[in-house]
Amino acid sequence: MATSCWFHHDSNARNDLKILKIRTKFGDLGYAGFFMLLEIMREESNLQISFADIKAIAKQMVSKSLSKCLTELVQECCAVGLFEYSDYFFWSPRLRTEAAQYERIRKVRQIAGSKGGQAIRMVGANAKQPRKQLLSEGSEGSDLKERKKDIISIPQKFDIPALEAQFSKEIVAAQMPVLQDWLKSSGKKYKDWQAFARNWMRRANTAPSRNGSIPHKETNIDRAKKVMLKIQQEENEQAGNQQTIDNNGSDLPWLRGD
Repeated sequence: MATSCWFHHDSNARNDLKILKIRTKFGDLGYAGFFMLLEIMREESNLQISFADIKAIAKQMVSKSLSKCLTELVQECCAVGLFEYSDYFFWSPRLRTEAAQYERIRKVRQIAGSKGGQAIRMVGANAKQPRKQLLSEGSEGSDLKERKKDIISIPQKFDIPALEAQFSKEIVAAQMPVLQDWLKSSGKKYKDWQAFARNWMRRANTAPSRNGSIPHKETNIDRAKKVMLKIQQEENEQAGNQQTIDNNGSDLPWLRGD
């Protein structure tokens, strides 16, 4: 079916009050004849049928019963309000309303499609231009990229005096090379690099490790070792045992796994 001949058909049209009147008088033939007339109207440019054409339409129908009562069917459709009419023509007001709405939607989609095709052609043309030329033409996007680049680029120098004032020179001197190497290897980006450096030094100052890297967090095993060492020290003091217990708990057989 051509798109220009499309019209809406409700799935429950058979239960419409006006159509029920037609079905009551003409049966299912009246229902079929009504929609057949709608199809003929939709194919007409002015969406209407001439009363003079009813006999010609009736001759083309396969059903002889419907052909004989077609004129009466049209009169009944006009009487119940399914059709409106003038001296020479009859038409469906709902069909005209829906056809006008469909035509508006079709034109909007046609315009949108032409604009979309134009945009696609522009993209294809821009793809053939040098990258530098595209960046120069899109100055706003280029400025945005430059601002973003300024935000995420790794600074050449941190504010070392400020870090040394807040922390110690030893911690800053030991941690800055590790910090720089870690940034280069991880590729991390930060908006406030000085705040990142302060957080790094703060963690290092809390529990610095031997190699100067990010401090190791104390685990449950570490805390258990401390408790066991403390209990052993108290027992040794009470027993008068002066044996020295090293810090790694090597004298505790249950920690060594002996």
